[in-house]
Amino acid sequence: RGGVSDRGLADLAFHFARSQDRERGVAYSRRAAEAASRAFAPDEARQHYHTALALLPADSELRAPLLHGLADAALVADALPEAAAAYEAAETAWRAILS
Repeated sequence: RGGVSDRGLADLAFHFARSQDRERGVAYSRRAAEAASRAFAPDEARQHYHTALALLPADSELRAPLLHGLADAALVADALPEAAAAYEAAETAWRAILS
């Protein structure tokens, strides 16, 4: 997608997460997290999901899918307390969106 390698996504995520362009920071961090998940690198995915979530406003509708992705990555990494907390937060975020 977009011709950027997985390593390139991680580099772009790193760059934009530290810039003033929070929107692109979220977008590239999310893409890097998804790429890391596909590559069975759950700890890297968790790091990128945490970065994306930290850049988002608390009321963003993107929180729910990002939290769900974080929960999935944490589950694969056997970080069960983190997975449970992220799934619970994702459920709360989805309910807020749907209400």
